[in-house]
Amino acid sequence: MLALALALALQVSGSLRILERSLAELRFSLLDRAPSGSIVLVEIDAHSLQEVGVWPWPRRLHAAMIDRLTQAGAGEIVLDIDFSAASSPDEDAALAAALERAGGGVSLAVFRQVAGSGSRADDMIVNRPIAALSDHSWPVVVSVPVETDGRVWNAVWGDVIDGEPVLSLPAVLSGRTGVIGERFSIDFSIDPDGIDRISAADLIAGRVSGADLAGRKAVIGATAQELRDLFSVPVHGILPGSVLQILAAESLLQDRAVRTAYGLETLVGAMLAGGLLIVLAPGGWRIRVAGVIGLLVVIEGAALGLLQLRPVMLDTAAAGTGLLMLAVLVVLGEIGLHKLLLRIARAQRRNSQAVLSRVFADSFDGIVVIDDTGSVRAATDSARAILGAALVEGEPADPFLPPEIGADVRQVLHGPDRPPGNPGLREIRVAVAGAAPRIVEYVVTGSVLADETGRDDAGGDETGTPPRVACVTCRDVTERRVAEHRVAYLARHDPVTGLINRTALEERLESILMRSRADRSDCVVILFSLDGLDNVVGSLGHGYGDALRAAVANRLRDLCRDPGLVASVGDNRFACVLEGVEQDDTGRFCDRLIDRMRRDFDLQGNRVHVSITLGVATAVAGNGNAQTLLRQAGTALSLARKMGVNQRRDFDAPMEQALTRRRMLELELWQALPRGQLRVAYQPQIRLSDGALYGAEALLRWEHPVHGPISPAEFIPIAEESGLIESLGTWVLNQACRDAAAWPQPIRLAVNVSPVQFLRGDLVSAVHGALDGGPFAAERLDLEIVETLFMGDDRPIREAVEALTGLGCSFALDDFGTGYSSLGYIPRFPLGKIKIDKCFVDGICTDPGSVAIVRSIVDLADSFGMTVVVEGVETPAQVDRLRELGCDVGQGYYFGRPQGAADIARRMQAAA
Repeated sequence: MLALALALALQVSGSLRILERSLAELRFSLLDRAPSGSIVLVEIDAHSLQEVGVWPWPRRLHAAMIDRLTQAGAGEIVLDIDFSAASSPDEDAALAAALERAGGGVSLAVFRQVAGSGSRADDMIVNRPIAALSDHSWPVVVSVPVETDGRVWNAVWGDVIDGEPVLSLPAVLSGRTGVIGERFSIDFSIDPDGIDRISAADLIAGRVSGADLAGRKAVIGATAQELRDLFSVPVHGILPGSVLQILAAESLLQDRAVRTAYGLETLVGAMLAGGLLIVLAPGGWRIRVAGVIGLLVVIEGAALGLLQLRPVMLDTAAAGTGLLMLAVLVVLGEIGLHKLLLRIARAQRRNSQAVLSRVFADSFDGIVVIDDTGSVRAATDSARAILGAALVEGEPADPFLPPEIGADVRQVLHGPDRPPGNPGLREIRVAVAGAAPRIVEYVVTGSVLADETGRDDAGGDETGTPPRVACVTCRDVTERRVAEHRVAYLARHDPVTGLINRTALEERLESILMRSRADRSDCVVILFSLDGLDNVVGSLGHGYGDALRAAVANRLRDLCRDPGLVASVGDNRFACVLEGVEQDDTGRFCDRLIDRMRRDFDLQGNRVHVSITLGVATAVAGNGNAQTLLRQAGTALSLARKMGVNQRRDFDAPMEQALTRRRMLELELWQALPRGQLRVAYQPQIRLSDGALYGAEALLRWEHPVHGPISPAEFIPIAEESGLIESLGTWVLNQACRDAAAWPQPIRLAVNVSPVQFLRGDLVSAVHGALDGGPFAAERLDLEIVETLFMGDDRPIREAVEALTGLGCSFALDDFGTGYSSLGYIPRFPLGKIKIDKCFVDGICTDPGSVAIVRSIVDLADSFGMTVVVEGVETPAQVDRLRELGCDVGQGYYFGRPQGAADIARRMQAAA
């Protein structure tokens, strides 16, 4: 009865919770269940982080993963990633577009977390995706409850967010529902290593077979340790959060949400069976104890078998505890309680003394024990090495201790109050003979000695005061402090040049702007880039690139009055700040800077020449802030780089307006196509010999609902830089082929191809897609390209051109004579047409030079069997002169402005 009562009391008080959890973990570890295979994990692992190189990732990468999964036929898609903060507008728009394309098949994570480091544990905030993303997705709760042991045992069915019930990720993936806000237990016998995993980098790169994804549910989540989305769980130790969510979903899918059967009946039955064994078992006390232990094993085996068959965790902690108590009572009855306690006490004392002696001898920290006579009672070898002192047991310690430590020892032993506790952690510099000074961290504590009976050792001194000892604990922190200083230095300086970095520059610049506002003086930021650094690295190596940057920094220090106003803000960018200068002073400084940097650098016998480009921003009377001023200088630098080398641009308001308009157009352009704002217009091409309609050039037009018509010269470069040109080019090609196929006459169709689309996109597949299954013949299609396409490696260009000419397409060389000066590419590529730019046509009737150029182009075209198309024809006189010079086809306002496909069809019908 005593054992039963004690076990029941422990059960009710919760004292057996740790044992219960330990038994549950043991049973899970003895079972082995495989996942269902219906869920695949797309993991953002270390390989993916290394391949992308930054975190957080650009959101267009998440969009790419969604598109890949959707195209492969994946079922439910869940992103276990925090999207509660906005990224750049274009990145957010790219992810929102992918979510919209997925048609509502994507869910994004919602979770609760503590509001801040100083908040209470129950002061929670909800992290949810930004509105641009939540409009096209479903929310799923990914929060998991962490138990008092620091581990996750359970998952939740869902949570109430802003008054609305939201299902959890496991509930969504399993298709099961429960009571929102309640928990269910996870079956940790399911093997997480059996979950199918795909690297996010492989998915983005298209290295994953669609057959591996079709019909399966996908979870995109972080598994790389660097991202710290990790949880402590039973059996498996540490698991990434996404893997934990899949285990919870598998528990629901396999009907393995474990429920606990509390073991009051088990406890009573076990105690009755144990009591009968003790009373009825023959033999001595060992037989009875063995019988009780055997009964315990049988109960645990039954509990394990039950868990194997059904998701039921039988609580046997109380029963096991009660049986062990029965066994202990049998043993105590045999050997006697006092004898047992004596043996335990002696064993503990021996073990404690052995452990303390070993710890004292092996401690990395130095330890010195000094009694109240000032003599060394004990000292470790590490203490002698750290303090550089010959501390001998039984000898005085004070002559060998640093003065600061000696004073603290005397205070602890003989001070007025003689505090028994810790007087505080301190740090001193210790001089060591024959070695550099060391930085030593130490603390001195005091203790009162007592004998084994608890009485003061030796009864104390004649005053009745018990004897005391002081313990000095010290460690050598020299390397740590040096490392901390190094880290602090690197946090504010560039390690190659020794200049301050962008962070330190912004802090210094804020101080300078405050002074400038106070005395109403101007502050100038000059940002410049080394235009030849990449060539140096490519030809000589990174070491020479670092040497060049260091040499540039030295020249910059010499040129500037205050070295603290010079900074390195990137691999090839430097900045300097001029305080209290006039506009003329700024110009003279920039001239000196360009002159100083254009002089050759001698890098270990290699003479290197570089040029620089400058962007200048001025804070008049100190107005503005550091970040704005640096951004303005960067904007001016970007524009200066387009002007050529050794150029300077000063920031002005129109630059800001142009950038604002460009950002606006870039955002609007992503939505222009789905909103129906883009259209294809066609400009007629006329055969000059008889005036017949020869063909039409497809031209992309953008009608903005607010800003009106946007020039292609403005929005096409934006599309090329933002990566939209490929989809726009494919759309124009498809639309133009459909329109031209409906015309009553089979005239030629010219479609412009951007160099970016040609080199980065899959142009061959786009042309195949526009021609396959349609009535438009490839022999009618002219793809217009520009000369700059041939300035680099022409191997991929040659392969694409050969593939497209094999289909029957022709190529026209647009804007001939205005760009690339070399003509060596003409015989290497099967070009069918040359288009003469409008600039040569404008003076064709009056300028002998224009006539000579056009005549030369016509002769060149005749030599290679190419047709000559002339752009920008506006007058009858130009038509006559071009016909005399032998030009074949004309295009311009004289023959017709760009018009709709229906207008071209009516023109054909009228001419028939």
